[in-house]
Amino acid sequence: MKNKNILIDYLGTDGSGPVFSLEMAKGLASNGYSVYAVISENVDNLNDWESAAFLKKVVLMPTHSSKKELLLKWYKFGLYVGFIAKKELGNITFDCVVRTFPHPMLNAVERFLHIGKNVT
Repeated sequence: MKNKNILIDYLGTDGSGPVFSLEMAKGLASNGYSVYAVISENVDNLNDWESAAFLKKVVLMPTHSSKKELLLKWYKFGLYVGFIAKKELGNITFDCVVRTFPHPMLNAVERFLHIGKNVT
């Protein structure tokens, strides 16, 4: 099987999302994919993400702490996370991006990346 690059794009912070997303990444990696992750720096299981040896790279994104903060800083967040994504992952072509849970900043993260397919 050709080695394919997969990006897990998860910007939530709590609930079942962090665990589900990490387990999906683990499953993809165990099936021969090169898995990269973009996650919130505020994710509940941050230590698990950072210590996951099966991930090629984990990029931490600043996220808002409330809906009010998101609305007040929408433009700034969008530019900043896009810049971080391009700086950290811009030289990689992703065969697929998996958005495990919806988040309003996912497009901002992905807009400067080379992506073959999005899976929501």
